[in-house]
Amino acid sequence: MSQPKDTPRNDTPKMNEVDEYTAAALDRLMEDAAPLPPLPPELAAKVIADGEAMVSGFAAPEPTARRPDRQRPLRWWQNPLPAWGAAFACLLLALSIMLAPARFERSSPAELDAALAENADAVELNWQGMGDPDFDGVTGYVRWDNSTQQGVMRLTGLPVNNPTEQQYQLWIVDPLRDSNPIDGGVFNITEGENLVAIDAKLEVIRPKAFALTLEQPGGVVVSAGPLLVIASS
Repeated sequence: MSQPKDTPRNDTPKMNEVDEYTAAALDRLMEDAAPLPPLPPELAAKVIADGEAMVSGFAAPEPTARRPDRQRPLRWWQNPLPAWGAAFACLLLALSIMLAPARFERSSPAELDAALAENADAVELNWQGMGDPDFDGVTGYVRWDNSTQQGVMRLTGLPVNNPTEQQYQLWIVDPLRDSNPIDGGVFNITEGENLVAIDAKLEVIRPKAFALTLEQPGGVVVSAGPLLVIASS
């Protein structure tokens, strides 16, 4: 007589004791039952013995002996050529720092202006209006030293601004640096003569002109407003 399809085959191997214990543990875990009792001593001894027999089959590899005729490769500082090259590079860096032009460390724009006036390398350019009647009467100058990247603006007759609404912004035109003018910083104007230190945001290579615009508080990256006054070479 043929055996039904849903009847298990008689030759299916029975689970050993370890499989039975594992199945029981899973059942209890799924049922959220109480903790399982410890393994029977005989079964625990058998599990430990089987584990030790399995681990003993993997022997740790013996350390490879270093060949006596093989030397450790030299580090870069032990190799004469790279070591001398690094020392020469450090020497060049030190010389460049020592020979770099010293900045004018002044506590006020007035002191910076006086130092620039005595510097033969500094340029001085006068302000002139751009056709707006409110700014045609502006006088003063820009003093700039390219070697130290420092400068100052003297401004007389520039209308007073309301810092909460608008601020003046300086732009430095340098075709060798970029097609866009360099941001020279934002500032406010009070009655009378004003002396303002220039705060160039990028290195200036060869300035051709300095110009002022009125912008929103804090300034802008690219100006869309008209040029109010300009100092050019």
